[in-house]
Amino acid sequence: MKISTKFGGMMLVIVLLTGFLMFFTITSINSIKDITMEHQNSNTPLMITALSFQKDVIQIQQWLTDVSATRGMPGFDDGFEIAADYYESAKGRIEDMRGLGVEAELLDILSGELDGFYYMGIDMANAYINEGTDEGNRYMEQFDPYAERMEESVAALLERADTAFSTGNDMIKASMDDLYSRTVILFTIVIAISIFSYFAVQSLVIKRLRAVTGVLKDISEGDGDLTKRVDIKTKDEIGDMAVYFNGFSDTIHGIVTTIKEVSERASQAAGELSAASQHSAAAAEQVAQTIGEMAEGAASQAESTVQGSEELTILGNLIEDNQRRMEEFTEASARINQITSQGLDVIDELASKTEESSSAINGIFQSIAKTNESSEKISYASGLIKSIAEQTNLLALNAAIEAARAGEHGKGFAVVADEIRKLAEESTASTKVIDERIASLQQDVAEAVETMDRVERILKEQFQNVSFTESRYREIAGEIQKSIETVEVITEAGRQMEQKKNGVLDTIQTLSSIAEENAAATQQISASMQEQTASAESIAQESEGLEQLFNELQGIIKKFKV
Repeated sequence: MKISTKFGGMMLVIVLLTGFLMFFTITSINSIKDITMEHQNSNTPLMITALSFQKDVIQIQQWLTDVSATRGMPGFDDGFEIAADYYESAKGRIEDMRGLGVEAELLDILSGELDGFYYMGIDMANAYINEGTDEGNRYMEQFDPYAERMEESVAALLERADTAFSTGNDMIKASMDDLYSRTVILFTIVIAISIFSYFAVQSLVIKRLRAVTGVLKDISEGDGDLTKRVDIKTKDEIGDMAVYFNGFSDTIHGIVTTIKEVSERASQAAGELSAASQHSAAAAEQVAQTIGEMAEGAASQAESTVQGSEELTILGNLIEDNQRRMEEFTEASARINQITSQGLDVIDELASKTEESSSAINGIFQSIAKTNESSEKISYASGLIKSIAEQTNLLALNAAIEAARAGEHGKGFAVVADEIRKLAEESTASTKVIDERIASLQQDVAEAVETMDRVERILKEQFQNVSFTESRYREIAGEIQKSIETVEVITEAGRQMEQKKNGVLDTIQTLSSIAEENAAATQQISASMQEQTASAESIAQESEGLEQLFNELQGIIKKFKV
């Protein structure tokens, strides 16, 4: 299987898992957002409205009781108007609660009891003012059951609002816990896949590339051992590169071997030619006897030069084939480099998705902050009710003192004052319960903030793992670039060999020309002995130069181990 296919499969798994993680996270965040909005738009306003309704009922009873106690004296005769305002406010609260999802049956009962409570309180206050204490006390006895039912209804309403408020808090907490648990599981899977991808890259690419570059380094920087081969037999791009490299090494091995053999034969021939020419110059007087030998030497020399020219032509063809193989090797390296670039693009996309997850979690933080603001508003309303209850308790104490001063006529009013005092104490107790609920809500909000901090840390760890994977891919790209540079060095060496081949070919052609001249000289030896001597000296000089050239070539060839 090709490396591109393997990498593509791993990247597809990472992308699909990341997409699923993003989908799940966004879905969970939207669910938490919906629950929080419902809690903010329904449960919290319901709690505030119910507390406000309780305050209105307390104020109605307080002002009607004050009017009854003062007998509507000037300066204290506005109690009916204020009580009527609170009555209208309470009726409006009931209508507001209809829009907040409270059962219509409960609100109808509450509305009816409010009407009876209010109008009976009006009758009681008028009886105290117009008919005296005794008649007012009689109405007081009728008013007490209305007040008790009103108190029970208000308690039921507050219990209904408290239940809805607590349920909303529990749903938000459960959703946050579920999001945290699943997010941790999915992030763990992503981290595991990233670690697996890293080791897979090490096994599939890095180790094999190091094996190839190690052999190239030994050849280029070592003792020129051309017998070394890359032992990689996989069916991927690196395996293809190893096959091309081994083929290239075989070609170079054959070229160097051929050059070595040719240079040895040419050097031997040049030495023989030099010795023959020197012997010819020293024994010019015996030239007639050795003309036949010189003719044979010239013919042999011409044949050797022709053979050397043919072998150098073969060497040129091998060098050209080597250049073609190096081009194929370069193309394979370019494809691997392209695959690595695609992997980096996928990792960049994964980093972008991680940043989007962080933005979505910031949105959750804002929703939790709004919930905290709502709890502070409820706490403020609770404090206001507590303050009113304390004032009511103080007024009840003053009324009890006035009733004690009135003697027998103030007994009924003392009973009313005692009821008001009890109602104030119950209101104070209710505010304590509300404060406890608010404290619990604020604690839940703090836990939610802590949970979001943990999620944010996990996102940071994922971003670090993505950066780690990206750095490893860049190391792969660096190793591939080193391979390409090594190939360029070998290609340049091939070009230099081509140039050397041309120089050797020119020298052999010159030698062939000289051999032809020697053959002609043997035919004309009888014409001029001086020309023969000069030609022999020229041949000796050229032979020495040729021998020196082949000695240099052999020195170069000996650097390679074949």
